[in-house]
Amino acid sequence: MPVAITSRLAAARINSEARRSRQIDAQDPSFTYMIRKSQGAWQLARKLKTLTPLQAVDHKLDSARFAYALGIRTPRILSGPAPIPELEAPHSSHFTLKPLRGTSSKGVLLLKREKEGFRDILSGAFHPSWQSACKAASAEVKHNSIFYTEEMITEDDRGESCPDDFKFYCFYGVVGLILQKRRLNGGHASFRWLDPSWKPVETGRYTNRIDPNLPTPKRKDDLLAAAELLSSSIPTPFLRIDLYSGNQGPVFGEFTPHPGDFHTFSKEWDVALGTLYEEASTRLQLDLLHEKFDLKQFWARIAERA
Repeated sequence: MPVAITSRLAAARINSEARRSRQIDAQDPSFTYMIRKSQGAWQLARKLKTLTPLQAVDHKLDSARFAYALGIRTPRILSGPAPIPELEAPHSSHFTLKPLRGTSSKGVLLLKREKEGFRDILSGAFHPSWQSACKAASAEVKHNSIFYTEEMITEDDRGESCPDDFKFYCFYGVVGLILQKRRLNGGHASFRWLDPSWKPVETGRYTNRIDPNLPTPKRKDDLLAAAELLSSSIPTPFLRIDLYSGNQGPVFGEFTPHPGDFHTFSKEWDVALGTLYEEASTRLQLDLLHEKFDLKQFWARIAERA
């Protein structure tokens, strides 16, 4: 083997080991390991300028159109997308302002009109003008991002609160784990982990912020079915799917290809989710091999425009 290639391989192994924060037993399936593999494939695809299905559903508006094409309700777009200086305030009494690209809800404001300004219903911060609200949102985003506004999904007609966020860890049509998140004032949140039968479980994450009293959604079966439908319609072994429980059924939130802190699950859950990941990879490969998954239909849905 050429010396140059040998050196690069050695450097790659060193860098890979340096990134690891957990010792992984190669004999056990590992969710941490599988996500890291997926991240590596993602980076390679970017270098090769090749769009993968996982990257295709990472775009907020395209993913919402995809969900809508499958019959899942999505929040209405009210204005944008556009650069902040060009974005217009919608006429709605309450709405969501968010960046087209972003993670961890950075730059997202849930705004309610109040007098001549806007109040963020989560932080309680008052913005005396549209410009000041936009400035506050853009300050949380590192890059000069494109923003848009959309219908706010709330628990009441007055727009005083937002519903819990249900994050489904999906493995090509199979839900393995559910994270219930309730946003609190001041940018904080409480959580509850649930298995696919909606029974509370301990995963080793958010141990100090678990609230066992968070209510199970009334339309839990509809939420689970929506997550399974979306997951089985995308040719990727893993995807986190965020949904809200609306008065008229599930409402699509977003897709998350690589959730943050994926390496912090307990050993038990790292193995359990890793097992689901490996099984999903095999099922997907077989479905693609035997043409049981319609790739043309998938790309057609991604390409659809409202």
